[in-house]
Amino acid sequence: MALLKTVCAEVFGGAVDIVIAAGGAGGMNPQEKRERNHTLVQQALNHPLIADAIDIFNGKLVDVQILPEVNK
Repeated sequence: MALLKTVCAEVFGGAVDIVIAAGGAGGMNPQEKRERNHTLVQQALNHPLIADAIDIFNGKLVDVQILPEVNK
């Protein structure tokens, strides 16, 4: 762990704290997880910056990736 902290400090230019947490389903069943992901995708699509970027660049949203949450 000390070696990892040393390397990270060199890369990021300062002291870092490293937290390791076991991942899991977070207590959600598959239906709840799908609904939550759908809600997050809709929030992304409805975000003003995303809507403006799509409009300005005449683009389209191809993919939304839901990043895992990290408990702080």
